[in-house]
Amino acid sequence: MSFASPFWKYHCTGNDFVFKEDSFYLQSLSEEHLAGWIRALCQRRFGIGADGCVLLGKKDDSYSFRYFNADGRQADFCGNALLCVAKHVDKPAKIQLKMSGSFVYPEKEDLYACVLEDPIFPSDYAMHTYTHLYGSWEVHCITVGVKHAVVFGITPSLEALKDLRMQFDANITFVESQGDHLWVKTYEKGVESCTYGCGSASSAIASILYFLHNEKGPFIIRSLGGFLQVHLEEEDQQDKINHITRIRLVGFPQLTCNGFGESYESWNTKRSQRSRIPRGAYS
Repeated sequence: MSFASPFWKYHCTGNDFVFKEDSFYLQSLSEEHLAGWIRALCQRRFGIGADGCVLLGKKDDSYSFRYFNADGRQADFCGNALLCVAKHVDKPAKIQLKMSGSFVYPEKEDLYACVLEDPIFPSDYAMHTYTHLYGSWEVHCITVGVKHAVVFGITPSLEALKDLRMQFDANITFVESQGDHLWVKTYEKGVESCTYGCGSASSAIASILYFLHNEKGPFIIRSLGGFLQVHLEEEDQQDKINHITRIRLVGFPQLTCNGFGESYESWNTKRSQRSRIPRGAYS
């Protein structure tokens, strides 16, 4: 058993991630083997436990970045993971990352920011009517790095969340207005459960409110794990339709723990870790 592989665990609004160094060996693995290893890392009983995994590489002053959901599938974007990258790298200037044209930087004190450049256009937004056992809802579909289906003013059942997830093949977010902030609950694709927070969902909500009501924020988005701020910047030219040119997501990423885990070769990706405990060591 080898314990030569370092790991870090971060969270932002309770949305947690295992960070590993992205090596040439990991890059050479087949999609199937890499997915199995990531599922083992993210398993909450027999692994480190997380909503996703960040593979971060560095060459000179340049950073490479791959993000995977807990199911082992690579995702196009994750706002909270990017905020955690900013905390992990902790550079005074912005860090350009090849993920939906985004970069991250320290905001002030413990605040960090993730900026999506030119992320969305009005044509990306669509509204659908969704009929469920409990009624008919308006579902707002929009892509901010990843696809989101958003419903306003409804408290969902778990059954409704799962049904919406299958219907729209997207992250599902429900939003309620509570005073000066918005309360959200997100059922995340790839995690297949409600997470404590979601950065891309917060960005999607702000974008929808911009398209529907020309609201420009800043927005305070609160979830079970804490809150995020969303700031929108728009293009203002007479010869063009106004649209959002930047979304700035601001949050408080935290290092939960770090240490050394087993190397890839030692992980049992087909069975539980318990299967390697010697017979008689447990009841």
